[in-house]
Amino acid sequence: MRLVEASMAENDRVYQIGEMAELTGLSHRTLRYYEELGLLEPRSHGPGRFRVYTEADLERINRIKRIKEHLGFSLYRAKELLDRDDQRKGLMERAKTEKSRAARREALEGAREILLDELALLKEREQKLKEMERLLNKRLQEVDGELAGL
Repeated sequence: MRLVEASMAENDRVYQIGEMAELTGLSHRTLRYYEELGLLEPRSHGPGRFRVYTEADLERINRIKRIKEHLGFSLYRAKELLDRDDQRKGLMERAKTEKSRAARREALEGAREILLDELALLKEREQKLKEMERLLNKRLQEVDGELAGL
């Protein structure tokens, strides 16, 4: 595993753990837990031995929150999705740098497959939500029928 400091650009904004907690609405413990689960790369430590985070970390944390809050996925599932997205980005980068048409095609087909998998996952989630909505509407009609009879 590489430390974050290896990926930080010279002009990249750096946040201490308290600042990142405030920006994301997460606790210090949650941020450390995300690191333990592999959702975030291991932290380098800045002055005063505080963990330091970058803009890329802020973006990744916000993506984790969206996956959890909007899609209702667990942290483990969020990690899988983020890892697959990182894989897709790597394939896209490879497609840009490969000399061979066959290698570029292979990389792009791999990226396409990842996106199709993610779309299928979203469609499945959407179907489950629609089914839940139908069930709740049915229950609401039952309650409205009882109210009308009073």
